[in-house]
Amino acid sequence: MNGTNSYTGGTTISSGILALTTTANVAMAYTNTAGGTLSVTAANPTTSLPMTSLTLGSGLPTLTFNLGGFRNFSAPPHQRRRKSGDECSVSVNVQNVVQSGTNVLLQYSGTRSGAGNFVAGSIPSGATITDDVANKRLFLVYVSPNQPRVIISVAQHE
Repeated sequence: MNGTNSYTGGTTISSGILALTTTANVAMAYTNTAGGTLSVTAANPTTSLPMTSLTLGSGLPTLTFNLGGFRNFSAPPHQRRRKSGDECSVSVNVQNVVQSGTNVLLQYSGTRSGAGNFVAGSIPSGATITDDVANKRLFLVYVSPNQPRVIISVAQHE
């Protein structure tokens, strides 16, 4: 879905892919319980997909983050007030990462419940996913294989 979303009733993803961008969406509850995929594409590095809650159930849900080739994010693609119901491992895919560094993918507040966790799905080579429960965020650390390397040679003089 592209463009402005004015629907506020909450959305349940039971299979397939719900693809959204971070532009002008209304904050609502999202539920992904039966193996569907919630895919969010960054429209720019300063906006998030607002959520009132995100419930991830026991049906192997997937979250996909498309960073859109942007650099220097000041807002995570997913921003929500509370996170609940993680009953299993949630697969995390990340696409179109162009800059080495750390990108916050998901940030939440409130109480997290359930025994589930986030696991790397399809992510770029050189990337790792970190589920930072203490600081209530999920982030990607990426070291680009194309990152310039500085080689310093030291000549010994006798």
